Amino acid sequence: MSKSTFVLTDRDGLTQSICNLHVDDGFLVGNLNSQEFPEAFTKIRSQFAVKEWITLQDKQHKYLGVQTWQNADGSVSESMEAYIKEIQTIPVKRGDPEDRRLDAAETKAFRSAVMKLRWPAQKLLTQVLYGVSALAQKVNEATVQNVKEINRLIKLAKEEATAGRASITHRPVDLGQVCVVTYFDASLGKEDGYKSQAGLVTFVTDERTLTQETNANRVEHQSKKISRVVKSSLAAESASLSMAVDKHLYARVLLQALMHGEGNIGADWRKDLTVPGYVITDARALYDHITTTGSLPAERATMMDLLSAKELIEQALIVMRWVPTQHQYADHLTKNMVCDLTKQYLEQGKVCLIQTGADAEREQHKATLRKAQRERRKERMKKTKTCVTSHVVYRW
Repeated sequence: MSKSTFVLTDRDGLTQSICNLHVDDGFLVGNLNSQEFPEAFTKIRSQFAVKEWITLQDKQHKYLGVQTWQNADGSVSESMEAYIKEIQTIPVKRGDPEDRRLDAAETKAFRSAVMKLRWPAQKLLTQVLYGVSALAQKVNEATVQNVKEINRLIKLAKEEATAGRASITHRPVDLGQVCVVTYFDASLGKEDGYKSQAGLVTFVTDERTLTQETNANRVEHQSKKISRVVKSSLAAESASLSMAVDKHLYARVLLQALMHGEGNIGADWRKDLTVPGYVITDARALYDHITTTGSLPAERATMMDLLSAKELIEQALIVMRWVPTQHQYADHLTKNMVCDLTKQYLEQGKVCLIQTGADAEREQHKATLRKAQRERRKERMKKTKTCVTSHVVYRW
């Protein structure tokens, strides 16, 4: 845990206040109904000359482009709508060849636009994170086509901000049965040079999410190029699994420290975890390799990733679950796509590891639409075939 984070616990070992410091700024939360927090707050105010105290229940506070406030129900909201709307697109001349390399001044403007959009993408705007991550790898070799792509992402970010999806609300969860859930995904060879991309998103929620929609707070998300060369979907998913498990375990140990104090973290700290965790994939082949006994892949790095994860599962340190792709929250972090799950989460703030009744109805509606589309496509192809046949000219 960061040395700038301080946790105040009561006699029972339960956290009553957390203070986080960064240079000359600080963030303090606490339980007003406890005995410890009011006393600690009084001592802090008497010992330190703090220029200004801002109570988030009374007014919003802007810090590094993020507006933060506390709602009446105790939830805390963050928004970057104002910041995003100030980001400007880069002018592009009509007819300018898309494959033309940018000059020094244009490269500087392109780098600036990518970095400006990357900040909200890393904070809360996951809808554009994959695209921004891909462009950040091309800054030194950027072309006009890349400029058009960052302009598209900026416009998309502004549309999401206008629709109210450039903000996120952290809702209360039951700390008595708290758990950490990490979704991970990978795409194979879709980047320049046939590189692959890994994505993950981690939620803090409680055990009710196993059976019903439950409040879940997104605490981390990432879209990153897989550094090594992978030759199959299984290899890409295994590399993503390795990164996701590391992030997942760290999130659990950090949450445990915030809830009960840092304690003694030794060599076997994984076995001392009391916060349960679930790792979620939509790759059936990977799930079967991990959860059943069978042959191992020939690729050494993939084999090591699988064996490492399998050991953690056999020791009951993590639980792996499989979900269909339409319930994969990390799907949009590995490819350019519109993610309905993300829209739904930002509106409701809930996650469920099984299909709910509402999900079943939506899937049935989509299946009906897809069936109708297939039928219309068949009719069009049939008419086209009939038209071509009627105009055939025979020669001999």
